[in-house]
Amino acid sequence: ASTRQRVNELVARTIENGDSLQKLQKALREDLAFSRERAKMVARTETATAQGEGAKGAAIAQGRDEKMWLTQGDDAVDEAGICSENEGQGWIPIGALFQSGHEQIPGHPNCRCNTLYRTAELHTEAVKTATSCSRCGKMTLMLNRDGPGFWCRRCKQPVLPVAPAGMTRR
Repeated sequence: ASTRQRVNELVARTIENGDSLQKLQKALREDLAFSRERAKMVARTETATAQGEGAKGAAIAQGRDEKMWLTQGDDAVDEAGICSENEGQGWIPIGALFQSGHEQIPGHPNCRCNTLYRTAELHTEAVKTATSCSRCGKMTLMLNRDGPGFWCRRCKQPVLPVAPAGMTRR
């Protein structure tokens, strides 16, 4: 909507001043609404939208029934907390909305998050206990795709899981 409004303003000014089409083209190229940063933001957001829609469609086709919001886990995660709150929900039914009201990524312009999908029944047996990172102690572990063990999203390293007090691991 803001882009459309800015184009209308520039076109109206061109007509009022009797400027040429070439002058309008130059004004559009030089306008802040069409800067490289804005183009990068639009490209990132539109790509994330397409990726989010495609991943959800594929997950449904594969019979997945749960989803989870996954942030990059760094300082650049959205300031408004949309993505952090969505991630905090953990695994939810595939048809449910995240707290922000989104079905999948992106949660906002420039969103760098991802939506993961799984079939709950397949993971019930695989994950008997919650584990925490042996380095930072946080519950941020994911299965390591590059080999056996776990990967801590906060430490950005493979780690050995530690079962919380009172729980046993197999």
